[in-house]
Amino acid sequence: MNVYAGYLKNKAKIMSSASGGAVTAIMESFIKDGGYVCGVKYTKDYYGAVYSCVSNIEEINEFKGSKYFKKDTSLIKEEIQKKLTEGKKILFIGLGCDISGLKSFLEYRETSISNLYTIELICDGVTKSSVHEQYIKELEMRYHSKISYFTTRYKNDGWETLRIYAEFKNGKMHQEDFYCSAYGYAFANYKEKMCYFCKHKGCNHPGDIVVGDYWGCLPGMATYCQYGVSLIIPNNKTGSELLKMIDKESFYLKEIEKEYALYNNPRFLSCHEQNRQWDEFDKLFLDKGLISAFDSMGSKNKKKTDFEVAFQIIDSFCLIYGEHKRIDKYFEVNGINSVAIYGAGKIGMHLYRLLKNTKVKIDYMIDRNADKIDHEGIRVLGLQSSYPKVDMVIVAVANHYMDIVNSISLSLKDTLIISVEEYVEFTISNFENVMTNHWESL
Repeated sequence: MNVYAGYLKNKAKIMSSASGGAVTAIMESFIKDGGYVCGVKYTKDYYGAVYSCVSNIEEINEFKGSKYFKKDTSLIKEEIQKKLTEGKKILFIGLGCDISGLKSFLEYRETSISNLYTIELICDGVTKSSVHEQYIKELEMRYHSKISYFTTRYKNDGWETLRIYAEFKNGKMHQEDFYCSAYGYAFANYKEKMCYFCKHKGCNHPGDIVVGDYWGCLPGMATYCQYGVSLIIPNNKTGSELLKMIDKESFYLKEIEKEYALYNNPRFLSCHEQNRQWDEFDKLFLDKGLISAFDSMGSKNKKKTDFEVAFQIIDSFCLIYGEHKRIDKYFEVNGINSVAIYGAGKIGMHLYRLLKNTKVKIDYMIDRNADKIDHEGIRVLGLQSSYPKVDMVIVAVANHYMDIVNSISLSLKDTLIISVEEYVEFTISNFENVMTNHWESL
């Protein structure tokens, strides 16, 4: 298996794509070659999404962006069969289950698939279509207007963090962190039950070529682009043909290390375990709707905003100062001599000032905006593929802990990575006061 990464060189095109625009590049080439493209677009009211088949490049723009809910494929199967029977070339873009279902349908109808090409999207699972519909309707009630544009992959604040962005006919706009929203909570915790037992993983991908986000691609890597990077995995000879169709003048393409790419993209290999509170959320959702279900589960489950988490951590730092906790005992107990801090924002700098005169050595900090930071005498490194050896990395960023661990773990092999919350909780809960003169030296 050969694995590739790449991105569209045109900024406008890549900004409208979910990741690096590999699917867009293949769609454009396929249509130029006289074929039809079948993909998913939102309905005009944005309450749902449907499959459509097009033959001109302008129309493929509606297929861009992620739709994180289940779509009906019954009508598009009939249309695809008709076009294949007429000798037309078809490029079908969908999830593994969609492609498998389409091929089974065509086999049952005894239809040749020699002119069928498929792009399989790496799938994190889907939530119910009614989740999407209720979320859109709640936004329209809140803003007293119909939605005129909606996306869950808004990139103006960066590619790596999923953000919802909506525009309304009355001129208003809405933005929020996807995973802090009711929609994002349902997507993460309330997937269709079949998604927890998906068989289209590992060696069982039915698509000719498999495409998704290249998570783990860091600044400094040859394939990195701040606006998004695609992971591209040809699955057979037909997939290799699709890869060759990409216009290399407009798309940067490079073969990459398979082990690293798949390690950072676990949904290629396996599906999620089912959320233990799925049934509880399901009952609330069916009885009271998305927003009430989210609010009911929220007190113990919903993700705090970055501001709320940051405030809580800094408040804990104040408690440590105020009660004179022994702040280096955690490292002593765990045999830690050298530490790096991920995140040189307010939380990271507070942590650095807290630890800089203790026995543990702060070797460096890591931050994606290293060149813009007042370093206060500490070395700050940007995101890169390898780092100097340390005993531990403390992630001092509000939320996104697992995303950060996944992105840096291979660059820091055999290094313990913990969250700042873990350190703070341990320090506050377990250890005694120290001499006042220790604090006077800080």
